[in-house]
Amino acid sequence: MVLIAAAGLARAEQPLTDPLNPLEPAAPGAIVQPDAVEPLLADGAVPYGGYLGDGYYEDYQAPATRPVNWIGGPYLKAGPGGIIGGGIFDDADVAWTVSGGYRQPLGPQIGGDRFFLDAGGSYLSAYGETVRDTQNFIPLGNNLFLPITVSTTLKEVKRASAHAAIGWYWGPPMDNAGGDPQVRFATRIGGRVGHVRGEFEDATDFNISRGYGRTDTFGGVFAGTEAILLQRQYEALGNVQWTIDGEFANDWIDFGGFQKGSLGTASVMFGFMLSR
Repeated sequence: MVLIAAAGLARAEQPLTDPLNPLEPAAPGAIVQPDAVEPLLADGAVPYGGYLGDGYYEDYQAPATRPVNWIGGPYLKAGPGGIIGGGIFDDADVAWTVSGGYRQPLGPQIGGDRFFLDAGGSYLSAYGETVRDTQNFIPLGNNLFLPITVSTTLKEVKRASAHAAIGWYWGPPMDNAGGDPQVRFATRIGGRVGHVRGEFEDATDFNISRGYGRTDTFGGVFAGTEAILLQRQYEALGNVQWTIDGEFANDWIDFGGFQKGSLGTASVMFGFMLSR
């Protein structure tokens, strides 16, 4: 009984320590509940997936170290682009695009500390010019049509799509928010499917029934790298992180009866991510 009482007295007299720095005593008057939180690592980092409880973050507004693929959340970005290679346009001009989606870590069993899943949608408008002779028809009534060859010009391609990608962060595998402001880089590779519509001009004054396709359901691939400026302020709904993204994409399009080819684009997009 004497030994038990002595042990209990020694425990009670042991000074409380600051959970952010176990080697330092807690500030006078601080409320510390060591048993209510998970233990920190030797360097003060939170273990993978470690959640220290609401009370921890209310009392200690300091950043924690966590896997870098936890940098994620909803995002929106837009910017100009150019058309590369040949393909659907004989004379290519410029393009612009807007993209939004959500980024989610894959987890330690699948992607370790770096890999993430990126999914969302985008819209692109690409300008250029392609001229072809197309077979069309002049309606004569009573289901009668007169074939006519018309010079047709493709002026614009509008693309709406859904995309998914696997990506990874470069640099250290852990995200130390105490180093903010800082820049982290991420690369992603994926594919997209969607719908395209072409804007055409026909060199005729007749009211014609077009004999070529103006829309298509397409598939494509893309790869991109982005820079993320991290400056976290621990807001209740997340932190706005500014991003600059460069993306190369290629889509395979078939306007039946007019032109079949690829649409290659290179875009630079500016935007933001609402990150945890």
